[in-house]
Order: sequence, then C-alpha cells, then structure tokens
Amino acid sequence: MTARIDTLIVGAAPATDATGHYPRLLSSARRVIAADAGLTLCLDSGRMPDAVVGDFDSTSPDALDQARKAGATIVAHPRDKDASDLDLALMYARETGARGVTFTAAFSDRLDHTLAALGTLARSADLQGVGCEPGFDCYPLDARFRPHCALAVPAGTTISLFTVAGESVVSIDGVRWPLQECALGALSSLGLSNRASGGTVSARVHSGSALLFVLRAAS
Repeated sequence: MTARIDTLIVGAAPATDATGHYPRLLSSARRVIAADAGLTLCLDSGRMPDAVVGDFDSTSPDALDQARKAGATIVAHPRDKDASDLDLALMYARETGARGVTFTAAFSDRLDHTLAALGTLARSADLQGVGCEPGFDCYPLDARFRPHCALAVPAGTTISLFTVAGESVVSIDGVRWPLQECALGALSSLGLSNRASGGTVSARVHSGSALLFVLRAAS
C-alpha cells in the first residue's frame, strides 16, 4: 500500500513487525486516530495522532497526558459501553468527515477481539475501508457500497474470500480456482487459500458482503 491514506485508525494489537510497516504506514497518513492503547504504537513510531478515542482502560496516563499536551483531541468514553474502541474510532472518523479509512494494528489480539475488529472493518465498506497489517491487506466488499475490487497481485499470492454475515453471492477471477456467482456461507472454507494467477485479481459481491484477504509473502 503506497497511496496516501486519508484516515488511519490504529488499534492496540500490533503484529510482529520486522519491516517497519507501522512507522511507514503512519508517516503516509493525512490523519491518524488512535483507538485507546493504539496511542502507544503511534508514539513509539514517532507520530502523534490527531485524535485518541476510547475508554482508556489500557492507555497509560503519561501517554494520554503527552497526547493532550501535544494538542491531540481526546475523546473519552465510559468503560461500561456497547461498542469496542475500534468501533468508536470508526464512528469518530465518520463524524469528522473521513473520506476513506485504513485500519492497522487491530487484527492480532485475542480471537474474540479479532473477530470484532473484522466486523468493524466489514462495516467500513462505504468508506473504502482497508485492513493493512505486516502480513496481509484486507478489503471489505458490500453489494450496496463497494461491490467490486480489482487488484494487481503477483502470481502465487494467497487470496482468501470470506463472508462474515450470512450467505453472500460472490465471484472472483484472476485466481487458480475462480468462482462465478457462487453462494458463500459465513466463514465457509470454500474461499480459503486461493492463488493469484498473476495480473489482476477481481472480486465481486452480487449480494451480501465479504472480506477479501491478500496475504503478503514473508520477507
């Protein structure tokens, strides 16, 4: 991912990063929103976020005070709440005019947290959401807001296509095992571990929604 990012939402669950992925991503973002302890990753990477959103149950008071003194907007929520900090950060991004959102450091924590984070990503299709981690990119597709995604992908790249909410009808081309208007159940393994043929991978959601994963080769 090399294009300038409009709004980067930073979670509190970074993956192992041996390539400088997070500092590089943070430096390319026009605006950064830290979800709770995502603030720590921002500071460690040399980028003060524009806003910090959450209940701050996992953010050190010193880090929060540093952000406040630097002029970051602090959006505090009660600990008894009905949404994750990542959801609250997405909500704040919408309310403040985000034109596109990228999520990072959000998908390598506890399995239940990761599933919730993928749900947040899925709900960002109308903002052309992307999940961007050291090991993969993930693109939410939705028949209403973002039905199609075409990507230039090197041959042999692992591609997976999942639905996370009910049954969807999907197509995917440019892969070893294409699908054409195929019914795909939630978390079905039918879309797991395909291989890019080289050139353009094209995925379409005819009904419902899906997540398109593009795995990065290990360095």
